[in-house]
Amino acid sequence: MQFDAEYHDGASYRERLVQLLSSDLDFHSYDTSYASHDFHPFPAKFPPQLPKKFILGLTEVNDVVLDPMMGSGTTIVEAILNGRHAKGFDIDLLARLITTVKTTPLDADRLHETAQHVVAEATRKVTNGRPKLIETLNSMWDSKTRKFVHYWFAPETQIELMALLTEIHAVSDVPIRAFLELVFSACIITKSGGVSLAFDLAHTRPHRAKVVYSQTGDIVLGEELAGSDTPSVQFLTKTLRPAILEFKKRLHQNLISSQELRPDLPRPDL
Repeated sequence: MQFDAEYHDGASYRERLVQLLSSDLDFHSYDTSYASHDFHPFPAKFPPQLPKKFILGLTEVNDVVLDPMMGSGTTIVEAILNGRHAKGFDIDLLARLITTVKTTPLDADRLHETAQHVVAEATRKVTNGRPKLIETLNSMWDSKTRKFVHYWFAPETQIELMALLTEIHAVSDVPIRAFLELVFSACIITKSGGVSLAFDLAHTRPHRAKVVYSQTGDIVLGEELAGSDTPSVQFLTKTLRPAILEFKKRLHQNLISSQELRPDLPRPDL
């Protein structure tokens, strides 16, 4: 037996479960960003120390750990990090992408080289290929989707995101492409709204900011409300973040974290 020593001591499964449920489950001050846990934001995500405690206390090495609603894969990651065979399910396509990327080790040099190429080419296209990007933006969606995109993203942001997306889709290595797609998504789905005009994406029904400024101080949205001393307007005011710059920042963060995904770890069944 290789149970967590705190809960082993010959106790039955039921006794260990009762002990676990009665223990301190407050992990507020703990580091929750280790390994690949911080690859992508996800609503109502619990700290990795929580499933780890139950995995160590209720299972042993090489046991199967099943998460039928795996969400962002916190339990799946902890299971493989602790030598268990993980199985996970979810109908949410984003959840499946997140968990797959978070549990797939990649060649560090090839990943870094591909990522740098994507950023360089996207930057070049924004500078020299703007007409083509705008043409692509105007032709790729139906009117309803286009209205949605215009509502949540400033025109300049749309151009930068399209440049990134075009280069990401051109990557032939499927696992690396998925990694970059997740970085792309993480730039948008952040608590503060990321590169979008949204203000509070931590909520299931986010609000659009009332006033939005560009990095140079120009008003992107809400010119009629700019300078208002109304508390609600001041609260819902934000400065837009350049999409490619945010992509590079998130990319750097995820590249560092990805180094903890060792090739010898057991692969999950998703």
